[in-house]
Amino acid sequence: PELLAHGMDIPVRAKAAFALGQLQRFDAAIAELTLCVKGEPDNFYHHNSLGYTAYNSLFAAQNRDIFLSGKARSERIELAHRHFRRSQELRPTGVTNFYREGMLYQKIEGKSEKSLPLFQKAVSCWDQLSEEERKQRRQERKNYVKSLYRFSGVLLDKGDGAGALRTMTRCLSEDERSGYLSLVFKYFALGKINHYLNRFDKARDALLFALQSGTGGNYDFVYELLSRTYLAMGNPQRALETILKVPENRRRPYCRWTEADVLCALKRFDPARSALLKSGERDTRSRHK
Repeated sequence: PELLAHGMDIPVRAKAAFALGQLQRFDAAIAELTLCVKGEPDNFYHHNSLGYTAYNSLFAAQNRDIFLSGKARSERIELAHRHFRRSQELRPTGVTNFYREGMLYQKIEGKSEKSLPLFQKAVSCWDQLSEEERKQRRQERKNYVKSLYRFSGVLLDKGDGAGALRTMTRCLSEDERSGYLSLVFKYFALGKINHYLNRFDKARDALLFALQSGTGGNYDFVYELLSRTYLAMGNPQRALETILKVPENRRRPYCRWTEADVLCALKRFDPARSALLKSGERDTRSRHK
């Protein structure tokens, strides 16, 4: 009561909201931050925290850590957008809120085309900083590097392979020492771009390096694209050896599709048919039949 009487509650609410968000008590955190924004409507940190908390709750729901769907989910998306945009108005040179709103569009809403200018803006914000400003805001460098990675992927989705390659090359250079992103994912992305550009030898080399860099993960997506690459290079036997490195019980439908294409290239039509039928029988949701 004494804090309320003297108008000193907002800093405490903001700290409490951060703790609540870390505990995934998102509704309570948002309630506290809403009061912070109401009390200090031009405070960048409150809008930034509220946008991030809403954003975090959406990813938690996507990972099934919490339940959020229907109207509640739509309202949470709108809340995140609203406060990210207010944060961008209050700090137009900030990298992070442009990156996060881009991720909101791309990973939560599935709207890659809307994420493109936001990732581009995040990169340009960093580019425009002086060396001294970059030192002061070094915590934002990670989101600059991640924006390059995402920007490259969206460019590839739009069919701009050359732009995607330039951006990914820059991402690799910028992240060489910091290592914010996994080598597996960066070199898989590089392999994917080179495959799209029909530079199959370079795609192969990037994908082999991705596999060498990984430890203990499920990299079926790398084996699948590497198999496709060998097939495009006219080496179906090597393609088959590659796709068979994915354990049979872990070959998802897209792996089975590649397996069947490789078997067809080897004129082994009965095993190809069998691979596709097995995939169809397991596909109870009819997503890939």
